[in-house]
Amino acid sequence: MNEVKMNPDSSFDMDHLQATWDSKYEKVLRSGRTLVGERWLAGWLHLVPPMGCRRALDMGCGSGQNTRLLLDRGFEVTAIDISERALELCKRMAPEARVQRADVREGLPFAGDCFELIVADLSLHYFPWDMTDAIFKDLASQLVPGGLFAGRFNSARDADYGAGTGEPVRGDSNLLIVDGIEKRFFTRECFHKLFGPPWKMVALGEKTTSRFGSKKMLWEVAATKCDANSAEPGPARDGESGGELYPSVD
Repeated sequence: MNEVKMNPDSSFDMDHLQATWDSKYEKVLRSGRTLVGERWLAGWLHLVPPMGCRRALDMGCGSGQNTRLLLDRGFEVTAIDISERALELCKRMAPEARVQRADVREGLPFAGDCFELIVADLSLHYFPWDMTDAIFKDLASQLVPGGLFAGRFNSARDADYGAGTGEPVRGDSNLLIVDGIEKRFFTRECFHKLFGPPWKMVALGEKTTSRFGSKKMLWEVAATKCDANSAEPGPARDGESGGELYPSVD
């Protein structure tokens, strides 16, 4: 397992985050509802290395919509989440997947170079910056050379979901306490810091979605892991998503 180096002074409360999401997903379990996901991920799958058995990691799988999509596309999927209730829902939606609880702060519990695809759909925005940076270094170690990371992240202009409101955490203006939990909002500059070597950012764009009720602004990112002999990573193509363009609104 790869050890993630964290700031020992961090007061991040993972137990509170887990309890918050357990409570939310418990309500879904009791209701018997099936949550419907967006199919944003499908547009990136052509970038995954065409190997015999394509292995995918769904980080923060929630109720399993992305896990289900990946299974249907022929991937061998490992789905992780901090919430036990989320994992129950994921098992119902995607019983063929390998589902397990994991705390990403402790390092992902896998050998290196073991996934062709890693997905993080609005699941990595809860942490102090040093912890976020360490997690992305861990992600890079988990991908095979040429492997793909595809993710979505809160935008710093996501006003309907807390951006620009709440109390900054430890002086970080992009990490705010919203509805009782720490929540990070990302700017374009954040991704250029996170996706240095060995990453090559393939695309970066800000978009709006309405699946969550109110209008939600988010960033969509795709990046590949360069091998040691690759050329220096080039710049991302702003606004590209799965071959379709949407305007950057910076």
